[in-house]
Amino acid sequence: VNGWPVKDGDGNPLFISDQDSYCVYNDSNSTNGIIGLEVIQTGYAFGVKFVRNIIFYKFQIVNKSPNALSGLYFNLYTDCDIGNISGGDPEYLDDRIGFDKSKNLVYFHDDGISREWPDGKTGLMGVKFLKTPLINGNEAGITDMHYVIYDDDEIADKDTILYGLMS
Repeated sequence: VNGWPVKDGDGNPLFISDQDSYCVYNDSNSTNGIIGLEVIQTGYAFGVKFVRNIIFYKFQIVNKSPNALSGLYFNLYTDCDIGNISGGDPEYLDDRIGFDKSKNLVYFHDDGISREWPDGKTGLMGVKFLKTPLINGNEAGITDMHYVIYDDDEIADKDTILYGLMS
């Protein structure tokens, strides 16, 4: 109804990349209690050569409740299967994860070889936080990193256990 939701100071639609995306979601359907958080997520993808394999996401977390919140954790969950093609050979057993705290970077890689890709080579995928919340005037950065092996259903399917790991 209102057109593209990202606007400049004059109310005109504002596009930053070759392919912008936008969504808003909240915890209104939570079965564990509603906190009143809203997340505004904007994505940016560019076609120019030096960033064509990068997607930038901006997350704005808004407290819509009348309560001040403390001890709040932000978690980014990602499930990367490097080298897999949907419906193809399960190629995830050689996947590895790395964490460089000094660069706020988590990255996923494998042995670099897959029969299913045209040149036989796989890539890697990384998640980097370009900006993080300030604590005492300093950016917090990634404060911790955990992984869960999905085959472990005792952990992967229980929110209370995953929340414990995140917090």
